[in-house]
Amino acid sequence: MKCEKISDERREAWEERAAIIEEGCKVSRAEAEMMAAEQLDMTDDEIEFLQGSK
Repeated sequence: MKCEKISDERREAWEERAAIIEEGCKVSRAEAEMMAAEQLDMTDDEIEFLQGSK
């Protein structure tokens, strides 16, 4: 099942968490995005959708 839409709230939470992780942990943006996705229990399809929508 492919992810076609993610709520604005979920996207915003992911982006905000990734930014905090990136700055606080001094890791790459890609690594921070993956860590944020794991913390938010996102599916692989959601992660792929969000990373492709930038």
